Amino acid sequence: MTSHSKRTKYRCSASGKRRFRDHREAVVALHQAANHRARAIEQGEVSRRREVRSYRCKKCKGWHLTSAATPPRHTEPTTQRTDAICDTASDVWPTDR
Repeated sequence: MTSHSKRTKYRCSASGKRRFRDHREAVVALHQAANHRARAIEQGEVSRRREVRSYRCKKCKGWHLTSAATPPRHTEPTTQRTDAICDTASDVWPTDR
């Protein structure tokens, strides 16, 4: 086994954040974070998960999660997706699936 753990294998070298290979994978992680927060509330606990949005990283060409609700003004917005992928954890998945 190598000296690198799985936790560091998929990290961005520029930001240190977890790197997701595509938008869909990042959105799945957003929904997992939202579910974790909801379960914590139901159990009367506090969750440390604050991620609300995904964004494309120019450095590693992957996707990251952030707790910032809106992108910084100095960055270009990513193109809007028109397929069935939700952009934030607060979006609702279609119920007919």
